[in-house]
Amino acid sequence: MKILVVFGVVTVVLFLAGYGGVVSLEKSFGGASIEIGDATIPQVSALNESEHVECQLNESDSDALADVQKEAQSESITIGEVVFQTSLKSGIIMAKATGRPIFVYLHSRSCGWCRKFNDEVLIDSEVSSTLRTNFISVVVEVNEQKNVALDFNIWGTPTMVFLDETGNEIDRIRGFVDAETFTHTLEKIKESSVSNLKDNIQLSPDKISQNELSDLINGNRDFLLIDVRTEGEYDQGHLPGAIVIPYDEFVTRYREILEFKDTEIVLYCHVGGMGDYAGRVLLKNGFTNVKNLDGGINGWIKSGGKIV
Repeated sequence: MKILVVFGVVTVVLFLAGYGGVVSLEKSFGGASIEIGDATIPQVSALNESEHVECQLNESDSDALADVQKEAQSESITIGEVVFQTSLKSGIIMAKATGRPIFVYLHSRSCGWCRKFNDEVLIDSEVSSTLRTNFISVVVEVNEQKNVALDFNIWGTPTMVFLDETGNEIDRIRGFVDAETFTHTLEKIKESSVSNLKDNIQLSPDKISQNELSDLINGNRDFLLIDVRTEGEYDQGHLPGAIVIPYDEFVTRYREILEFKDTEIVLYCHVGGMGDYAGRVLLKNGFTNVKNLDGGINGWIKSGGKIV
């Protein structure tokens, strides 16, 4: 009997000690974010009025931003069904050349609401189509592009900022919104920019299909094939016979091909957006026969096209 009593007392003491340990752990963290490896997980979500739709960047997140300054490895990435530029500077250059507004998507990889936006909104066919044909899309990972995030005064993700073609802010959305709401915002901004877009519609290069380009490559007609991706991407694999002029250098380097002003020119990038931009630059500067590969090199590879 004495043994049982002693055992019961010890159990109660251990239970209370364990509970006290939990309380003291909670107090020691004080609601701050917990860092695991390189990831920072916010403990608190900010809210738009009554709905939790945004991951808040607290003080410890801001410290993390100051410590992390990574250079983007590629000029563009795909999130959902949307191709984003990773450089705001390049995005503004493209916007000035095309007259399109800029969609800047500020997100964090550790943000649950950002993942929800990626999975539910950026894969929506109407959203991706509108962004592809009417906007220049730029993505900013706030933990990697600290200065850009702070310039936009961002303290929560996701945040969607819209700029005109000169880089001036015209609207912003703070926190998650569904595809229907986001599409409505895109349409509103597109309509407000229609006067600028009208001046550029006539300058859009014609599209050329994968089969048409294959016939062109295998035929005897003279034409110039230009890869507008980065030189590094070109070196990793490109279409046969292509030369490379990166899209963000087209504003000045088009002069290198002035002798081909009246020659048929075919441009390609990853999926078509940067090729369209480069084509507009050429058309604005007097080139008369410019085409953009529909679906870019990604579509070319999917259709069985050869790369070298």
